[in-house]
Amino acid sequence: MLKLSDAAALADSRGEAAAPPELLHLAGRYRLDRVTQSVLEDLRQRLSRKGVSLTDFRQIYLPYIKELLNAGVANGSLKEVPSFFDYDLPPLPFQACCPPWLEDFSAHCARATLVRYEGIIRRFLNTYWGDTDLRGLDGPAVDAYRSYYLEQRDGAPSLFPSHTAILYSILDFYVAKAIAERGQGAPPPPREKPLLLKDVAPYWLESLPETTPTALKEAYKAHLEQYILPNLGLSDLRKFNPRRIRDYQTALKHSRGAPFFKTHVDILNQILRYAAKSGLMDAIPTLRVPKKRQPRVTHPEPPSLPPYDRMMEVINSDPSGLDVLIVRLAWQLGLFSDEIRFLKWSQLDLAANTAHVADREIPIPDELCGYLSKRRGTASSDSYVICTESHPEPYSNSHIFRSAQELLWRFGLGHLSFEEVRQDYYRRQKDAYIKKQLGSARKGDPAPG
Repeated sequence: MLKLSDAAALADSRGEAAAPPELLHLAGRYRLDRVTQSVLEDLRQRLSRKGVSLTDFRQIYLPYIKELLNAGVANGSLKEVPSFFDYDLPPLPFQACCPPWLEDFSAHCARATLVRYEGIIRRFLNTYWGDTDLRGLDGPAVDAYRSYYLEQRDGAPSLFPSHTAILYSILDFYVAKAIAERGQGAPPPPREKPLLLKDVAPYWLESLPETTPTALKEAYKAHLEQYILPNLGLSDLRKFNPRRIRDYQTALKHSRGAPFFKTHVDILNQILRYAAKSGLMDAIPTLRVPKKRQPRVTHPEPPSLPPYDRMMEVINSDPSGLDVLIVRLAWQLGLFSDEIRFLKWSQLDLAANTAHVADREIPIPDELCGYLSKRRGTASSDSYVICTESHPEPYSNSHIFRSAQELLWRFGLGHLSFEEVRQDYYRRQKDAYIKKQLGSARKGDPAPG
């Protein structure tokens, strides 16, 4: 099947008109039998961004494309020339066309984007473009406006792309509307409004249970404002994936937030669960911290799973040790370092064997419940679990990690990280659930005949 570039070469060999500028560069690879109305409109938009006006496309480019298609029919490469929209639109004065476009645009854009665009239109575009016919919008017209915006209005160069985006979007809106009205093609599907992280995060903070310590809420807010929202605030929650998390991890390496990356992933997971629970989005897989690539070694590596019997030795080694309590909360309840730091006795319902942490309730094993009861003593409900008389305020993250690591080293488990100890809680819960389900299935099996 002939391509546009092949048909143009044949036309040129016969002495016919040469191909219009930019056409073969953008569409030379198009097969003649695949040039449809939607393909043609996509080409028109791409040429528009290259400085070709709607009028020039209609008078120069469209007739040449039809000539190539007619040549394909004559050559036997194409059965017939499709019926295309003629792009003959009435005048499109900017000020008259802007309000209907804004009304349509507001239905599928973020509120902040709409406010920014309205300001650009009011301050700059209305003044310059006025009743200018957008059918003549081309490269020289955009260049002239750029000079006006930068030199006469002292505009910021970084904001200029937003101005051209508005102009092209208005033109595309009216072309698509005309194509749909004349039955030449289906209207573009409505775009789903993005679910931006910066819009959902404040509501998640407000939704945290009343039992969540104020200090933990403030820590979450600080992480959001200082690190997460500046990097991911304009990201669509529906499009979060492992690659985005890896990119965010790379961005953190250039700031002081790298040590808090795992905490940030936990915060993002909590926000995603809140959005799914609130009906804002469908449930998605849990985000995970990217695994580090381990160097190839010749000697056998120690197992990464904490051995149960050794861990029991660790947690029973010193009932009064603060480091033992930290490891217990990570290994027996699966708490993150921030949750351990800010955990208060009011969050532990020892009578009901339940811990209320962030947005979840965690059953407390009987043995751990008895241990915590002895640890609490006469401590008030507002005091922190991880504290001492000389240090009643929350410890730092580095202190939590260092205390746990030093304790593990003393028992020959220094190869384990705090995160591996914490994740072992969820592995054991999963194994227990599977065993329970298998046991239930065996009990329900029919008796052998």
